[in-house]
Amino acid sequence: MYRLLNLQQMCCTLETLEDRRLLSMNWGVYPKLINQDKAVADFPNITGKGVNVAIIDSGFDMDHPKLQGVLWTNPFETAGDGIDNDHDGQIDNLHGWDYVDGDNIPEDENSHGTQMAGIIAGKAFKGLDGFDYQGIAPDAKIVPLKTIDPYGHIYNLTFAQRVQHSMHWLENNAKRLNISIVNLSIGVSQADFEATFAPDVAKLNKMGVLLIASAGHYGHDKPLEYPAADPNVYSAGMVNEQDKIPDEQQRGPMLDLLGPGNKIQVLFKNGGYMVSEEASSYPTPFIVGAAALVKQVNPDFTPAQIIDILKDSGKQISDGDRSYPRIDIDAAIRLAIKRNGGNPDPDPNPNPDPDPNPNPKPKPKPKPKQTPFKGTPFNVTSTIQAEDFDNGGEGISFHNMSHRKRGLYRRTPVELFAAADDGGGYYVGAIRKGEWLEYTVKVPTSGLYTFQGRFQPAGSGTAFHVEVDGSDVSGKMAIAAGESWKTISKENVSLSSGKHVVRIVFDSTAARKQAGNFNWFKFTRN
Repeated sequence: MYRLLNLQQMCCTLETLEDRRLLSMNWGVYPKLINQDKAVADFPNITGKGVNVAIIDSGFDMDHPKLQGVLWTNPFETAGDGIDNDHDGQIDNLHGWDYVDGDNIPEDENSHGTQMAGIIAGKAFKGLDGFDYQGIAPDAKIVPLKTIDPYGHIYNLTFAQRVQHSMHWLENNAKRLNISIVNLSIGVSQADFEATFAPDVAKLNKMGVLLIASAGHYGHDKPLEYPAADPNVYSAGMVNEQDKIPDEQQRGPMLDLLGPGNKIQVLFKNGGYMVSEEASSYPTPFIVGAAALVKQVNPDFTPAQIIDILKDSGKQISDGDRSYPRIDIDAAIRLAIKRNGGNPDPDPNPNPDPDPNPNPKPKPKPKPKQTPFKGTPFNVTSTIQAEDFDNGGEGISFHNMSHRKRGLYRRTPVELFAAADDGGGYYVGAIRKGEWLEYTVKVPTSGLYTFQGRFQPAGSGTAFHVEVDGSDVSGKMAIAAGESWKTISKENVSLSSGKHVVRIVFDSTAARKQAGNFNWFKFTRN
């Protein structure tokens, strides 16, 4: 005789078998590095379910055994009827679109798109190294938008125009089709970007679609590639197996997050497998997959909130000049649950004795921490650039009356402008009365110092003062109207050795709101 299981029993049995399979996986290097293995064990139900991810790339291997069930299906199209049922300009686009050949079959002839899809949402497989791997968000659905030809040609205007067409389609359909994240493991020249899809990424970001792009891997001394360099797109850089940033990784203050980028076990076209070389294409889908998990926790999280969660939960990796957050999957899910008002570690005793205080005051959310912009405090005797104020945000490391995040050099509301004064770089401008900036510094030896700062007044003149650890050490220092950039000094400022926080506070000598502009400061030992 066979005993029939009811539906509830069957679900529980299957869930238990799946849990056992996942817990028995012999995970490889990168899943352990980014705590994917721990996340799968701790949060087996956080899998990216309900999240649709567009991949603008070379297509998708529709027959790959480890991508079955991953491909998105357009719910508003009828297969094979030759009609544009949902009136989006594409006939029978049941599973994405091919912008290379202009048809509804985005089959991958290059393999790059298949690799990205596998990292994001591939089913569990054994790598060529003998270890186990699976996509970061295996229940997310992939919307392939094929723009790369079989030969992988991307740095040209034709390719940028294909991307533009795919972006136009997303603008018109992302909300309707619940597409919330876009993987852009691509690069184009700044000129081609500005001539084609620059306005589109701005529109999609405004719509609440999260765009993540590769920063580039053509040298650490080069700025980020486009579209990653655009302020409406978040950028992805790489670490290797030793959790180090390779020298080839392009970087700078606009680099948002790091993920694995070398010797990745990936899926290959025609049902195959391979090991990648070093490239910044690969961290992008790792970060996109992590974003999909966070999005599942709360579908109302905005792109900025998702990225903040990934940054705040990441491990800081330093290149000796700056530190960047490398994704930690388990920590990201935990932080997402907390910021959604939940508890990632539920009480093992769900029915405790009645609380004698049934209406306790809610605990305040922890404030972001203030940290030095480049990871370590500046030497107070070096020239400290105005734009390198501490990390932490509004009311913590700066006070700024504008609340629109800007994309020049850093993504903060603080207004930065390219400087022609005194060596170039940037300066903080359009400063209003009452605004301030903080810098964590290290004083080598105790003694008397001379403060020097580079300022430009606005209107009928301006004033500022300097605080160290909350104490005014300079008194108000005024700059007369009509003067251009000027170096202002204050002698005999007493500083003790060790770490301190310097605050530059902007005052005004008149009723005007504008206080002027600020370029740099330093202290010199008397």
